[in-house]
Amino acid sequence: MVVALELVVVGLELAVVGLELAVVGLELAVVGLELAVVGLELAVVALELVVVALELVVVALELVVVGLELVVAGLELVVAGLEHKFGAGLLQHFVDGMRPDPEAVDCIVAAPRSSDSVGLGFG
Repeated sequence: MVVALELVVVGLELAVVGLELAVVGLELAVVGLELAVVGLELAVVALELVVVALELVVVALELVVVGLELVVAGLELVVAGLEHKFGAGLLQHFVDGMRPDPEAVDCIVAAPRSSDSVGLGFG
């Protein structure tokens, strides 16, 4: 009978150790869940950073468009200056892919080149 009681006591001690291990396992599960939550929060932050990066790309592309519009405006000013200096007919011939009128070419060739008079109207 004493042996049976000792076996019962050992069994109860093993049950207590098992319960302690179960508690440790549950605590580890809670830590794992907390780490999963932190990981999800980091994923949200990462996605927000991706959104910010994409917004920066959009802004950069908008700046490229503005820059190209400024290039076009500058070229339009160049064309306007050339048309003012040499007449619209000459540039229209170049734009159309045709040879310019000989009179217009003579006008360009005969344009003064000294420092007192500027050939293209700039300077």
